[in-house]
Amino acid sequence: MSRLRAIVAVLLSSHLFFADAGEISLSGKAIDKETSAGIAGVNISMKNKGLSTISGSDGSFSIKSTVALNTIDHTQPTNLFSIKNNVLVFSSLVSADVSSRVELFSINGKKIACLKTDNLSNDHYGVVLPELSPGITCIRLSTENLLYTGSLFSIGKNITLKGGKLTLKSKGNPQYTKETKITAQEIDTLVASKNGYLTQIFPLESSNLENIEIKMEKSPAISNNTDISLLTDKIEVSGSGATVNGTEVTITSSGTYNIRGKLTNGQIVVNAENDGNVILILDGVEIGNSSTSPLFVQNAKTTIIELADGSDNTFSDASTYTGFYEDDEPNATIFSKDDLIFRGNGKLTVNGNYGDAIVSKDGLLISGGNFIINSVDDGIRGKDKLIIRGGTIDITAKGDGLTSTDSGNASTGYVQIEDGDIKINADKDGIQAANYVEISGGKIDITTGGGSEKNVSGNVSAKGIKAENKLLFTGGTFTINSADDGIHSDGFITFKGGVFTISTADDGVHAESTLVIDSGEINVIKSYEGLEASAITINGGKSVIVGSDDAINVAGGSSSSSGGGGRWGPGGVNNSPSHLLQINGGYLAVYSGGDGLDANGNIEINGGITIVHGPEKGMNGVFDIGDGSGYYMVVNGGFLLAAGTADMAITPSTNSKQNCLIARLTSSQSAGTLINLQNSNGEILFTFSPAYKYQWVAFSSPDLINGTYNYYYGGSVSGGIKEDGLYEGEKYTPGTSISSNLSVSSRITTVGGSGGGGRW
Repeated sequence: MSRLRAIVAVLLSSHLFFADAGEISLSGKAIDKETSAGIAGVNISMKNKGLSTISGSDGSFSIKSTVALNTIDHTQPTNLFSIKNNVLVFSSLVSADVSSRVELFSINGKKIACLKTDNLSNDHYGVVLPELSPGITCIRLSTENLLYTGSLFSIGKNITLKGGKLTLKSKGNPQYTKETKITAQEIDTLVASKNGYLTQIFPLESSNLENIEIKMEKSPAISNNTDISLLTDKIEVSGSGATVNGTEVTITSSGTYNIRGKLTNGQIVVNAENDGNVILILDGVEIGNSSTSPLFVQNAKTTIIELADGSDNTFSDASTYTGFYEDDEPNATIFSKDDLIFRGNGKLTVNGNYGDAIVSKDGLLISGGNFIINSVDDGIRGKDKLIIRGGTIDITAKGDGLTSTDSGNASTGYVQIEDGDIKINADKDGIQAANYVEISGGKIDITTGGGSEKNVSGNVSAKGIKAENKLLFTGGTFTINSADDGIHSDGFITFKGGVFTISTADDGVHAESTLVIDSGEINVIKSYEGLEASAITINGGKSVIVGSDDAINVAGGSSSSSGGGGRWGPGGVNNSPSHLLQINGGYLAVYSGGDGLDANGNIEINGGITIVHGPEKGMNGVFDIGDGSGYYMVVNGGFLLAAGTADMAITPSTNSKQNCLIARLTSSQSAGTLINLQNSNGEILFTFSPAYKYQWVAFSSPDLINGTYNYYYGGSVSGGIKEDGLYEGEKYTPGTSISSNLSVSSRITTVGGSGGGGRW
């Protein structure tokens, strides 16, 4: 368990949301914020009660008393949240209704951060709050059953909750909204002070707390604030911790370094032997280098590169390197052998003329900044992990755009994006991970391999987003234009949110194993095959899929992530009952040049809305299942409407649990020719305008009960709304009758002939 989780777990178990207390028992430790080492001699006192103590040699302290504290006013609403050490912790009420995210906004409505909740301990959830500007910050928390909007107030390191509005969502009933004052109940405050350190305060919400951690920050008087001036062909240093050798400055100690100016041919090297962090504040820095990396982190616990507000910074290297530290490293314009963090609001341009533009061989975190990346290879690479929580990133790369490459450990080799405005134009993959990719927010625009009008060849991989093991999407807005698969995994893909617009010369979404769509909006506007996987389950969301071949293809085989144009074989190849297309809910509309819904196994439709346009050509079918008597298509629920060619048509099995109506017209009808079905009372079950030429129509719905119906094609329609060819609220004027007084009295009713659960 991480230190943060351990601390919060103890706080929770010590009555974080507490009752009256009659005894004081407080204990913890005062530590240095940078080094986490205990600090002796810190004076720690209770502001209101006057009780105090001094921290011991290891920084530990304890305050105990039997003096009763002021009790809480129980007429106030039950607390839903509390703040401890800048951690927003949810009460059991909120934790039971697990939230997906917490969003922070500036007072003028600008989004500051989108924070994922974490299971802290004992099924309690919370988020770690970032550093906030002084004043008011707006907060929005949304869960399945409640929405809270309110504000935070910050003064220095102290953040408090202010009032807000709580909306309780009641399923099937109007929402109930009430104003509530959600404020942490503070019974006292610990004040920690020591010469050479800034005074820290710690609000108390309980009289009995253990493992309190007070982080002491050094005052500016003893902080290692060093100014480094870059003067074209020389360097001047004011302060300690850095040495100069010509146009090379080496930082040898942890601390904060303010860097300004220009070097025509120079280098910044970080080689800090102590355990503290190195903070480089770039404030108008321009460095070029003709033989090696202009910024090389050789050794440091963590290097933080802060882009000063309003600053414009540029790093450029040469197309050949002659200066290496070891093992052909450094080999990127900005290269770090240890953890690397970017933050701030300034601008950073990196021109990678030799290899990658930015590389960390450990973890790489971007929380802010405006990045312009130009690279002859990969744009940004975090070997162990690459995490993006904000910022604006524009990448042009001959290799991959964003990548994490360590495949030797299940916990490394991943890309995680929580927020940010990201634009990638890459010759190879847009986002690539040796293990997994998880994206929960942000705006992401990706073009790979020249876009969907191009074709990749050989072993080139030019996929939009690719992972070797798994992909998980819970949010974000995506525009993908790729010469290879739009979204690809050699393992699993799960959609739990997000809005996607995908145009590709190959598959829209491809998983070698399983593809699950729980929610989100997926628009594949151009593809060879739209959705392809060994098994596909659709539980929710909205998917509109256009495929020049099969719109949905469930099959086995290999479409290697390393090569381009990997397409699985036609129906009949690798048939298996494990190749299951299961639709349980959601909205699915497909436009297909090949098979509409194709599974080299079985098809089950249990719910949701499914609309199929096409195909209109022979040697393809609206539905296709595995060859042989052991394979089936069943419709057990939901709304199904499909129109296309009568060739190779598969009818649902009589084992279906919902009535199905199959019509084969005497001749093909042109695209847009209306189809209408009404019951004997004149109530319309559907009016449909197929996008392609058709002769065969399949329909199933809970409304298709046993009874008498009138079936038409042609005619005209007025009013109503049309989406994916299906009208709602329209007025239909009948055309030519397909069948009048048509009787539906069995699971499968046919007009014009049937293959009875097989191929016509």
